Amino acid sequence: MRIKPKRPLIWICILLLIASLMASVPRSSLDFLFDEKQVGEATGRIDDIVCKDGKMTLTLSEVSFQKEGDTNPYILNQILVYTKENDVYLGNRILVKGILSKFQPPSNPGEFNSYYYYNSKGISYRMMEADVTVLDAKKDWLKVCLQMGRTSIEKVYKTWLFEEQAATLSAMFLGDKTQLSNDIKREYQKNGMGHLLAISGLHVSLIAMGIYQVLLSTLKRKKAAALIAMITAVLYGIMTGFSISTNRAVIMILISFAAILMGRTYDMLSATALSASIILAFHPLELRNSGFLLSYGSIFGIAFIYPLLKESFLTIFETLQKEKKLETISVSKNKCVMNKWLKGICSSLLMSISIQLITFPILLNSFYEYPLYGILINLIVIPLMSVLAVLSVGAGILGMIWSKLAVIFVGGIFVILKIYEGITNFFLKFPFATIITGKPQTSFFILYYTILAGTLILWHFTKKKRVWMLLFLLIAIPILPKNPGMKVTFLDVGQGDSIYIETKDGINILVDGGSSTKAKVGQYILEPFLKSQGCKKLDYVFITHLDQDHYNGILELVEFTDFGGVAIDTVVLGAGIEKDDAYFELVELLTKHNIKLKYINRNEDLKKGQFYLHCINPDSTKETDDKNDNSIGLEVSYGKFSILLTGDMEESETDAMQYLTSDKYQILKVGHHGSKSSSNPAFLERIAPTYSFISCGLKNRYGHPHKETLERLKAVKSDIFISSVVGAVCVQTNGKKYVIDTFKHTF
Repeated sequence: MRIKPKRPLIWICILLLIASLMASVPRSSLDFLFDEKQVGEATGRIDDIVCKDGKMTLTLSEVSFQKEGDTNPYILNQILVYTKENDVYLGNRILVKGILSKFQPPSNPGEFNSYYYYNSKGISYRMMEADVTVLDAKKDWLKVCLQMGRTSIEKVYKTWLFEEQAATLSAMFLGDKTQLSNDIKREYQKNGMGHLLAISGLHVSLIAMGIYQVLLSTLKRKKAAALIAMITAVLYGIMTGFSISTNRAVIMILISFAAILMGRTYDMLSATALSASIILAFHPLELRNSGFLLSYGSIFGIAFIYPLLKESFLTIFETLQKEKKLETISVSKNKCVMNKWLKGICSSLLMSISIQLITFPILLNSFYEYPLYGILINLIVIPLMSVLAVLSVGAGILGMIWSKLAVIFVGGIFVILKIYEGITNFFLKFPFATIITGKPQTSFFILYYTILAGTLILWHFTKKKRVWMLLFLLIAIPILPKNPGMKVTFLDVGQGDSIYIETKDGINILVDGGSSTKAKVGQYILEPFLKSQGCKKLDYVFITHLDQDHYNGILELVEFTDFGGVAIDTVVLGAGIEKDDAYFELVELLTKHNIKLKYINRNEDLKKGQFYLHCINPDSTKETDDKNDNSIGLEVSYGKFSILLTGDMEESETDAMQYLTSDKYQILKVGHHGSKSSSNPAFLERIAPTYSFISCGLKNRYGHPHKETLERLKAVKSDIFISSVVGAVCVQTNGKKYVIDTFKHTF
């Protein structure tokens, strides 16, 4: 009797999963020598090249780094090198000089964890603006030829398609997202179509199996067709960069074709376990990568849940069909085709539901939102993807032979991409197109998968088809617990300011949102943070004054409202604000997006339940040319707990003291990032803050926070939090007691 191979493979995979969960980021001896940056030079071999806008990103392997003034070399696995375009090729050994830096862990909730992402791929460091010298011009001819082929295919797409369509096609089938616009990325993601923009198992399977079927029908030799398809799959993986989903798909495709060559049957679970084992053996940290979890979660959904759903629902469909047949003597051919078509749609729908049941918590944990119509949309776009793959491959190959031959396929490509574009625009206009859920708590994962596993076990052993109704319990699980009172988060936006306030009464307020040191702060920090908190709508956005480091991220949030972003009801400016170019630009943008604009003056307030917001600055009756002193100053209270937010106020702090309503302030947001002229002694003695928060960039050019300011804060016995040191600071209170947490991860 032959023992089935899937059991030992699955156990091996389980052991590797446990090992991966226990794995931590490997530490280089270089880690202990510097906190963030180190000047020096490195030698290594070029493994990958990405070019965009005259700049080049190189992935170096076999790296030896020597820091300035030290003769000892440090051996590293891989590093990223950012430089201007150079005449270098894959396989070249090069010397790069520049500043080596670590990938930093996130300092805000919801922020992308580039530290774990790159370390999971074996990349721990990066070198910015490096000077490159070629030491060995030897090329990796296989990779060079594949890169030339990819470049040639991209050129064909750019020749015959519009710029955005060519960029979309290059992302879908060549793994090149450098030309893809953020708008297209957001539209696809918001509709649950984001997986189409990455090389995945769907793409690899379509291409490899397509080639196999063509060769089989022409050569009539199964093993030869399988062997060529295997080679094609590997070459395609190398050409497109071997992402996690590509890795999985290529390994599983190789196993399926190996089964044909060996005359054995293909077992999907064994192939899945083996591919996971291989990936985790080399990169155990990939288990924390959402791409890995989503890719394998999809397979498990198809393997374990789909058969049960199919058994319950398709049998009902077939029973109704048989009963209908008994009523009629004959069934027309058209009716049979329609029934077959409906059955196919039902089967595809059940498969999508099976995948979603497994991956739902992973999606929420990664993106903090859920595309409500995603399952329906994918029923339309995925079948078209197979057609698009054939047309795109055909256009690319024929276009490389003779450019004009690509015209044969370009029309079909244009139509399908236009359909995709229409679908994304159409469904985004629907109500609740994207549901912002927030980042799930650990308890949610435990409860969700316990109910799901329990349902599947009962279903399998009892064979009662009605057990599937237990799955409805999943939607009743609360994703985020209710805030017990008020929660205030001081974000780390580098050299800038941003504070988020939410209460159990449903008030959501953002005070400032800008940075002069972190690029695209709205896209990369503010929006992910707000969504991670489950914030669907901001009732008020206070812009204390119109300096870029206080509001440039808010401009991004306003733009995102048309792409499933966080809604904004009202933007609040200080009364008497200077009507400069920045003001008119903001007003025009708010008008375009139908966002209300209000002005607040000293002594105006907002109250709801225990929440109380009181304005202490500016005073519209007093003229000042200083934007900083005209900043909005806010006193925020919840029960007996009070916070003072002073924007960039300096001299105006003294004048505002008489308008304070509280005797004691637990927290002060220090004015003007801790500048020398802010937080004067009389002001600090009056408010006597228990804690002080300073928002500033690490080693900023202004020298914030100044030594004198820190000494004044210490003189009133205030404990100090500095954003560049501790990251975001979260304060939760019920109106009596409060808890303070810092977010910044440590190595």
